[in-house]
Amino acid sequence: MKKVFICGEGPNELGGWAYGLAYVKPNEPGVLEILLRQVRIEGWAIQGARRWKDIRKFRAGNHRSPETRNVLGAVLEAKESGCDVIAFIRDRDGTHANDNHARVRDVDEGISQARKDFGHDVLIVGGVAIRKLESWLTAISGKNGSEALRQPEDYLEKRCGLARKDSVAFSEFIEKHGLSKIPEDATSLLSWLNQARLALQ
Repeated sequence: MKKVFICGEGPNELGGWAYGLAYVKPNEPGVLEILLRQVRIEGWAIQGARRWKDIRKFRAGNHRSPETRNVLGAVLEAKESGCDVIAFIRDRDGTHANDNHARVRDVDEGISQARKDFGHDVLIVGGVAIRKLESWLTAISGKNGSEALRQPEDYLEKRCGLARKDSVAFSEFIEKHGLSKIPEDATSLLSWLNQARLALQ
C-alpha cells in the first residue's frame, strides 16, 4: 500500500484534509484525491496533507524562488512523513498583463531539483494548473481550449451548472465525467495524470 501526501491551495484540492490532521474529514475528498482515484482506485492511501501557504520552505539554497523552495519543502515533508508519493497542484493564475509564467518555471525547477535531491524516496505527481484548477475541470468536461480561457469558472457555471468554489461539487463533477473526454490541448492536466499513473502503478 503506497502512502500518499497531498498538497494544494485549499479545500478544493485537499477536501477534508485541508484543516490539519486533527480535523481530517475522510469522507470529504478533494480534487487531488478524486483525480488519483480516477487513475487508480486501490493500492494507495492518503497519509498526510498540507496547504500550500503552510509549507515550511526549504532553507538550503535561499537564492531560489519561494515557489521552488515550497516544492522542495513539500517533498521533504512527504519524505519525513514516511510517504512514498507526493501529489500537488498549484494554480498558475496571473492577469492579462502578467500571465505568471515564472510560477510554472519555478515549480518545474522545484520538481526537477527534488527528484535530484530525493531520488526515488518520494515519487512526485506535481505541476501547475494552467490557468487554474477550474481550467482542468473545463477540460474534464470535454471542452477544447481550456488553458486559454481567462474565466473558466464562468464556462463551468453557465454551461455545466457547476457552482463556484464548491469543493464537494468539484469532486462530484470529476466523478461524473471521468477522464475519457479530456482534449489533447489540456497539456498541464495530461502531464499531471501521466505522472500519477507512473507513481501509482
